[in-house]
Amino acid sequence: MVPLSGSPGWIEQGLNLAILAALVLPFGAYMADVFRNRKTALSFALDPVERAALGLAGVKADRSMDWRTYALSALSFSSLVFLALYIALACTGLPAERAFILAVQLAADPAHAPAGPMAAATAAGFVSTGTGLAVFMATVRGLSGLRVGNFWADLVRAELRVVLPVSIAFAALVATAGAGEALEAFGRAHVADTVPHLPSIADEARHLFTTPSGAVVNAAAVQFAATPSTRLLALLSGALIPLGLGYSFGLLTGDRLQGALMLGATALVLMSGHAAGPAVSCGLVAVFMLVTAVISRLRTGQATYLNRRLGRYEVSMAMACLGLIVVAPLTALVPALSLIALPARLWTLIPALAFAGSLSNRPAGAQG
Repeated sequence: MVPLSGSPGWIEQGLNLAILAALVLPFGAYMADVFRNRKTALSFALDPVERAALGLAGVKADRSMDWRTYALSALSFSSLVFLALYIALACTGLPAERAFILAVQLAADPAHAPAGPMAAATAAGFVSTGTGLAVFMATVRGLSGLRVGNFWADLVRAELRVVLPVSIAFAALVATAGAGEALEAFGRAHVADTVPHLPSIADEARHLFTTPSGAVVNAAAVQFAATPSTRLLALLSGALIPLGLGYSFGLLTGDRLQGALMLGATALVLMSGHAAGPAVSCGLVAVFMLVTAVISRLRTGQATYLNRRLGRYEVSMAMACLGLIVVAPLTALVPALSLIALPARLWTLIPALAFAGSLSNRPAGAQG
């Protein structure tokens, strides 16, 4: 039986951070290759599955969408997910109002939703992660002067090549990291009667796939199964994808400095105790765009970002993106904003697509 461990020491924390640092760049490069449709180590196994999935859906991956169609597709898919979640939750006996609110929370940001049925939370975690990754990568393509791509192809690619492999790998590691035995130790130490108070592996498995802001696998941590191995996995699951997206951003845009700034800013967000993910990454892109625009305007008289001149439209969309991120904490002061704030992380992706789509296919130095 594996006993519960105490708080991690400095040596353990340092080793965990070193492991995270060693994995960030390779994983960021892997995600960049996935969304550039380049060969990866998993291509031999996943290429036939992806082609079959897209073929059955009638999706032509090489047929790019404009940003409006991409955004409409993302919203339509998220709306269908919400509807399915609402029906599933209502069928469990929840009151209609409660089922509605929980379905919105699960569809937009499942980790910040109150506890719900495990199957619904797990499914919501998967689709939220895939949708966020797809839209962020489309945003980066637009900023790079490329077409934004095809939402359905990006969604399948994100789920199949990023979310699923990482989730399976982390779940397998958690299963062999002493979590089950630690849960047993907790039960023996703290549960005097029958087992209702003992957290179960099935209940904690929900956290393997439903984590803050669309991150993947156990970022919420198995609270009662704290071993050195599970603490490492909790760190990796909460930080690996957000930090990797920063490095992917630098590779996809061809601007390594912007990638380093994105990685550093994401690290500061995580160090402050806040969750990060694709929506936060879109917000950081908006911050960089606005700051760079101001600096370039003061220096040269023209607002530019990634060698492309910005107009009022791009600046206003970047400000809207930031506004949607800021509105969520304000619900504690202004309850009337709750209907906007519940899906705020999802809505954030729309103005990000708007300013990226406006810059898509625009030659460097061209004015919109």
